[in-house]
Amino acid sequence: MAAFKDYLKEEGITPSDEIIELNFETRINLPESKLKSLALKDGYKDNQIKGFKRTHFPWLYEVPAEFEGKINEVSIDLDLYPKIEAMSTQDKTSITTNASIRNKGKIASTTMALFDFDRIYLAIQEFKQQRSWSNLRLGRTRLMDFCRTHDDWYTLYIPQAELVIRNIADIRKQEDAYTFIAGLHGSLLQIAENGL
Repeated sequence: MAAFKDYLKEEGITPSDEIIELNFETRINLPESKLKSLALKDGYKDNQIKGFKRTHFPWLYEVPAEFEGKINEVSIDLDLYPKIEAMSTQDKTSITTNASIRNKGKIASTTMALFDFDRIYLAIQEFKQQRSWSNLRLGRTRLMDFCRTHDDWYTLYIPQAELVIRNIADIRKQEDAYTFIAGLHGSLLQIAENGL
C-alpha cells in the first residue's frame, strides 16, 4: 500500500490517509434440493443412438416431411452497403450513405449461370464440416437447381450498379455474396431442425 501511495505522490495526487475497510460476510444459501434444468435424455444427445444426427439425414435446402409446418421459413437479409463502401476505390459519391435509402436486389439467374458451383459447393462443404454437421446431405446438382430456381429466401441490400456485370471480377463478387448467404441459409435450416 505504501508503494501505491508513493506512486500517487509522484503523479501529483495526494492520497488521503483514511482507509475504509469493508467486510462482506459469506453465506451459504444454496437450496437443499437440486436445481432443475432442461436437458435431453440419455441417448438423444448429438451423436448418441437416438440423437438427431444419427436418426435424421436431411438434404440441405429441403425441409423433411416430418418437420413440415414446424419450421419457420428461412429469410436472410444481407446488407452489402458497408462492405462496398469500405472496399470501393471507384467513385465514392455514387454510393449513397443514407441508411434509409437502400436498394433491394436479387442476383439474376443469367448471372448465376456463370457461377463456379464447384467453388460454392466446396465452401458450403467446408462450412458443414466446421460445424460438425455430418448428417446434413449436400448434393452439387441439388445445390445448382436450388440456386437457379429459388430467390425468395434472401434479400440483398446492394446498390443497383453492383448488380451490373462489367467484367469477370463482378461475377466473382456476386458469387462470394451468394456463397455467404447460401451458407447462412443452410446453417439456419440445420439449427431449426436440430433445435440448437
